[in-house]
Amino acid sequence: MIQLVKENKGQSLVEIALVLPVFLVLLALAVDGGRAYHRYMQVQHVARAAAFYGASHDGDVAATEDMARSFAEEIGLDTSSLDVEVTVGQDTDEYIVVTASYRMNTIMLGIAGYRALVLSDSAKAMVSGAGS
Repeated sequence: MIQLVKENKGQSLVEIALVLPVFLVLLALAVDGGRAYHRYMQVQHVARAAAFYGASHDGDVAATEDMARSFAEEIGLDTSSLDVEVTVGQDTDEYIVVTASYRMNTIMLGIAGYRALVLSDSAKAMVSGAGS
């Protein structure tokens, strides 16, 4: 005859205590990753929109920088963490390059000593009035 003995009181509590921290770390990493991806897409959108604007406004650097900052503010980026660099170059055609960089504070990486990520993207467009 087999006799069942129930001596596993507290086993579930120990399992939860072991698994919960790992689960919370993975959850925080997923949240950080999602936030970083969303911010990167916003930075990319700012760079592309500003390059298009600068190309259609004859490569006006100051107006392009202003447009990039106001557009970033419209889509919810903190403009104090945003750096915009606009350059106009000329090979055979005149073009404008907009580089946008955004410093994003993190949750999990901050615990590991990396307080912020720098998300950067650039876009290049040919100036519409060039060559005429």
